[in-house]
Amino acid sequence: MKLFQLTFLIISVLVCVAVNAVKTDFKVTFVSVDHVYIDGGKIDGLGVGDKLKLTGQKNSKAALEIVYISEHSSSCIIIDGSQDFAVGTAVSRLKGGGAAKKGASLSSSSKNPETVPPSFGPPALVSGNVAIGFNQWFDNSAANLDFTQSNARLNLIVSNLFRGDITLAVRTRSRYDIRTKAYDGGAGRTNWENRLWELSLTYFSPKSMLSSSLGRILPRRLGSIGYLDGAMFDFRLNRAMALGLFGGQQPSWLYSSAEDEIIKIGFYGEYKTDVNAVNQVQQAIGFVREQHGASISRAFVASSGRVRFGRLWGFSHTVEMDINTGWRKERAGKTYAISNLYLHTDYQLNPKVRTSLNYDIRTSYLTYQYRSLPDSLFDDRTNHGLRVSVEYTPLKKIWLSGALGYRKPKQGTDPTINYSTTGRISQLLNTPFSVSTFVSGFSGPFEYGTNYRIGLDVDIRFIGAVSTGFSKYVYTVEGQSPDRTSRSLEFTFFKDFSKNYYFGSTFHSDSGDDIDGLRLQFELGYRY
Repeated sequence: MKLFQLTFLIISVLVCVAVNAVKTDFKVTFVSVDHVYIDGGKIDGLGVGDKLKLTGQKNSKAALEIVYISEHSSSCIIIDGSQDFAVGTAVSRLKGGGAAKKGASLSSSSKNPETVPPSFGPPALVSGNVAIGFNQWFDNSAANLDFTQSNARLNLIVSNLFRGDITLAVRTRSRYDIRTKAYDGGAGRTNWENRLWELSLTYFSPKSMLSSSLGRILPRRLGSIGYLDGAMFDFRLNRAMALGLFGGQQPSWLYSSAEDEIIKIGFYGEYKTDVNAVNQVQQAIGFVREQHGASISRAFVASSGRVRFGRLWGFSHTVEMDINTGWRKERAGKTYAISNLYLHTDYQLNPKVRTSLNYDIRTSYLTYQYRSLPDSLFDDRTNHGLRVSVEYTPLKKIWLSGALGYRKPKQGTDPTINYSTTGRISQLLNTPFSVSTFVSGFSGPFEYGTNYRIGLDVDIRFIGAVSTGFSKYVYTVEGQSPDRTSRSLEFTFFKDFSKNYYFGSTFHSDSGDDIDGLRLQFELGYRY
């Protein structure tokens, strides 16, 4: 772990301890057969032998006595009253020993609670999956670009780490590629690649105003920050509002050389209602600064959010606005520019019909690495897109949809019109078979094409899920002839074995003007 990551970890722990250092009320965190665990310890002024009472339930008058204590947790035995209470029940000190039974003491225990401590809180929970896979491509074209890949991946989540409010997340992948020939016609090569997507420690407690993550993280509040080797801190003002800040360096695999190293720092604010509320609002807005040494690569304001009014209507958005200074302002010619925009709204017309409308702008923005490029590659690739779709469910097992899109370049040329239709019938004639169809096409300004697919799926409990499909696409490039056509036949199989194991495979046969070959894929995995 890098030095600054270790520093962030130490700061995070110290700040979280400081926030929770003084407490007057406690809560039950875990209940076992013999002990009750609470979220208070030595740092809160508690000690072995202290008596407590339950204050969070009107019908419970149980009294507790602490038999083992650590800095932040205590294990208690019930010395009076009923055991009928749950996790989250409020607990407070009992003045003067209160309702403790006369004669009740630690000497009644056959074990020394100071030397044989019971465990605190629920044990660590492990979830995720691990899988190994194999991918083989047999290229039947004149290029002869045969390809073989062996891979392994791991997703691991360990919550309640150290029987506390810490979660470890690991996502990694390794693969070994063998190519018989390079794309440029050169000699074949082998390549071993290890990619660590995430390795983070997260502290989160419902009782604490502060939470933090550090390591290799993916801040998701704003959706466009990307992976960072650094840390993020989140401070909850109340149940609905939070403020946060983050900082770190992009992982090395996101740039080609050390000269392209980028540091990102920023802050954000977030507001969100309860996830179980009928009407929901979630909104985050923040500022991000990307820097290479003393040179600013990019600075922008990012906003993302959604509004949901029951099942009837919803709206979501993502927007980024660049703030240009220095060389960026000279190139762009303006201080502020919207570099990314996505808007989506959907409305339930009736129980069978739902409509949606999307609008997006995609811009390739200048960064430190590309600021010296003289051409228009990153300046003029701005497209406006509007797309409307309708989903129709006439019967429970029948689903139909259609969409129409309009895209117009910012300057010159005719627009592009695209369309698509999809249909699916599940459990055809009360059998385990399902049928699906898909047709799409586009027109202009320089290319015209259509694509269609028909598929058949079957899911049999003791056999597995099997899917087969046939697809074909045809397109024309203005000024070129004849049409270019490609066909594809696919077959997939997936099977769960017992509770944890699974196996999946894919067979893909392609033929035509653009691609000609056979692809085989296999994966064996274990869920835990």
